[in-house]
Formats: sequence, structure tokens, C-alpha cells
Amino acid sequence: MGKKLNLEARLRREKDRVAKFALRQPKTWKEVVDRRRWERLNNIIWRRYDDKLYHPTDPNMSRLQR
Repeated sequence: MGKKLNLEARLRREKDRVAKFALRQPKTWKEVVDRRRWERLNNIIWRRYDDKLYHPTDPNMSRLQR
């Protein structure tokens, strides 16, 4: 059995896999499900690991001072 990847690596791998078939303008329920799954993974990665480059609405913002 191989070494288990950390959570961030697994999330990024799944997001990249889902991104291959998630459409920007979904029309059927299946396409909507795929897009929502991609958005969910994207938001988790963005919030948890503070990776602003992965968030579509804020592409190049740096982290704000608290």
C-alpha cells in the first residue's frame, strides 16, 4: 500500500479531475452537478489553504491584513 497523500493534495487532485468535465455554463442537471462539485472544491481549497489564485472572483489578490 502506497503512502497516503495529505488532504490538500487529495483536494487539488480531485479538483483537477473534476475540472476536466465541469462546464462554465451548464445546461443539464448533470452538468450543474459537476459545476457545483468543482465550485465546492475550489472554495474549500481557497478558504482552507488561502490560495487566492484558485478563486475565480478574486484572481490576484494578496492576503488582507487582519
